[in-house]
Amino acid sequence: MSTKINSFIVFLSLMPIWYFKLEIYKVDILFFSIFLIIFFFLILIILNKLTFLNNKIYYYFFLSMIIYYGLDNHFGFHLELTNSFSILTMKLKDNIYLASLIVGSTIFITIFLFILLLKENGIKILSVFIVTIALFSIIDNSKSIKNLKNFDNAKQTKFNKPKLVFVFDETSGIGGFESSTKEGQIFDKNIKELSKENELQVYEKIYTHYKATTRSLTSLLNFKKIDNFKKYLDDKLDFFSHYNLKKNKFFDIHESVAVHQSVHMNFCDHKNVTKCKDFHPFEKKKYIEGFKNTKFTNLVNAWKLDGSITSLFVWRTLRQFNLINVNLSPQGEKGALIDLLDQALLDLHSKKYDLIFVHTLVPHKPYGFNKKCEYDGKRSLGNYRGTMSIENHTYQHNIERICLVSFLDIFFKKLEAKKIKFDKILFLSDHGSRNQRDNYESNHNVLFILKNAPSEYRLIKEKKFSQDEFKKIFKDY
Repeated sequence: MSTKINSFIVFLSLMPIWYFKLEIYKVDILFFSIFLIIFFFLILIILNKLTFLNNKIYYYFFLSMIIYYGLDNHFGFHLELTNSFSILTMKLKDNIYLASLIVGSTIFITIFLFILLLKENGIKILSVFIVTIALFSIIDNSKSIKNLKNFDNAKQTKFNKPKLVFVFDETSGIGGFESSTKEGQIFDKNIKELSKENELQVYEKIYTHYKATTRSLTSLLNFKKIDNFKKYLDDKLDFFSHYNLKKNKFFDIHESVAVHQSVHMNFCDHKNVTKCKDFHPFEKKKYIEGFKNTKFTNLVNAWKLDGSITSLFVWRTLRQFNLINVNLSPQGEKGALIDLLDQALLDLHSKKYDLIFVHTLVPHKPYGFNKKCEYDGKRSLGNYRGTMSIENHTYQHNIERICLVSFLDIFFKKLEAKKIKFDKILFLSDHGSRNQRDNYESNHNVLFILKNAPSEYRLIKEKKFSQDEFKKIFKDY
């Protein structure tokens, strides 16, 4: 094959459409562009040298790798074929890496044998196939970062006493299964001390009716237990959002709602939402001490988010050697928790909204905090597929909860220092840790702390349910 054809195949295969759709070039266009250009010419030089060898099998093998990469790059084999919900992955006990290895190897061998059999004709056929998929990838906007919700249409109306409802995902409360250990008792002690210092109303035995986020929050925000969730929820399963809440009585009773949300559940389609902020992994933000917020972290995570099998293995390898952290959800949400708490304070202080509602996948697995409450990316590895004992899960979940208290302490100190006026501030969780699936306490015991204005410390020991108590607190507004 000629140098021109080699150049065409390499360019088309390596063309990083995700680089533009995810707008990763905005982080540092010079650094990323130089890196990609050097990589392109390196691959091309190797391929052209192999072209002139007498034994063409090396050329065909390397070209097969490039074509495989091109198809993977534009189609996204991991996203489409080996994601967590794929049949093969579920049959392999949710092992996305083994499923990806099987699928990737099968496709590569097929390409290699196809080229060996048809030679130049095979290369031409595959080149046309890459062109077709690349064109589709360019036209398809489902992966564009612009699909993230990010708007602020609040009017000039001032709300002197706004409310803040902040939902932590997968957080056990006081006195549950996780509190039976030494670290769990430290959490219970710390959360009670935080509540005394800040005059909070803290609940000791409070549970959710549902152990799934979608059901727990749908019931909570509609002030009732629900039998038919299809009337309230859309299963979206698009690139940036999984579920859409269609009915929301809590938002109905407010005039101007600011929402900060994770990718898991969308609350922003309600008519009273005047500000919406999806978690954006590549935006500039303040990260917790220890988080590796480097240019390389942004580049590799954007590549992985696009969904190729190649990027999945490179991403996982670099994490193993602690060369990058994950700034995608949910790990990135954990690393940027203090930044999110600060954004909630800014919205309270602005008085543009009568309600600020936040849902974050913190301290949801994968784990991330060490005992100093610094971010440690290696703790996010091996949290699933039964690779951790229940004892280790409980220990690390308690470390995450203890750190959560520390971050809340910072929040309340800032709240006091800024003298921000408010009506109510509620921190709660949707469900427990769920580390022991058949244990009611582990699944249903939740966090629930309330600050009124004016406020006083109260430790509520009676058994309650979060949805019922939420209705009691807010229904009369």
